Amino acid sequence: MARSINPQVTESEVTDDFLQYRFRQAIAGFPTGAILENRMHFLNIGRMEVFENNLVIVRTSGDIVLAQFVFGNNPDAKMFADLLASFRARRSRGR
Repeated sequence: MARSINPQVTESEVTDDFLQYRFRQAIAGFPTGAILENRMHFLNIGRMEVFENNLVIVRTSGDIVLAQFVFGNNPDAKMFADLLASFRARRSRGR
């Protein structure tokens, strides 16, 4: 998460149930100084889309966007999506 360019993640925490992260708010590319927080529960994650422009969109099974991240390169974007998929699979198995 530290490699995410947008949003700029300042802190993250992974538990058995969710990924929580804090990030710097930017509106129209200008930082506001505010630190916001988001939490993604692994069981809510339906799919991740990784695009060639290093964008990762995390969606529910009903196609609601939970989060989106832009990384500096495609391998980082793919690795992030793979990590989320593994956390989701582990949680689905009840561990």
